[in-house]
Amino acid sequence: MAGSGPMTSAQGNAQLRTIAKRQKEVTVLFLLLVFGQVLSAVFIGFAVLLGVVLIVFVVRLMRAMDSRTGVIVLASIGMLVPIINCLVVLVVNLQACSVLQRAGLRVGFIGVADEELGRLDP
Repeated sequence: MAGSGPMTSAQGNAQLRTIAKRQKEVTVLFLLLVFGQVLSAVFIGFAVLLGVVLIVFVVRLMRAMDSRTGVIVLASIGMLVPIINCLVVLVVNLQACSVLQRAGLRVGFIGVADEELGRLDP
């Protein structure tokens, strides 16, 4: 959450909700991608589609965390390379978890629970 100066509590909570939502989306899509790669011998289109969708959602998560444009572009290019794509998802996911945990939210396997996000509502 680097970037644009002082933030009100409501703005910070809205950004945390966005990061939590995007982090959960990326985690679920990554798990689907791994599953899709296992099935790729049969459903090659499924794995390719999920790979493209995962790139979009990683970019959305990075934008929610106010990542720099150059870093987002490099991460997107890295997402096109096997093995590197796993490392990119891991690093971005760890960054999102760190932001959420510093805000006092408990991050589970698939992200922050909806009940936990309810604490951010005014």
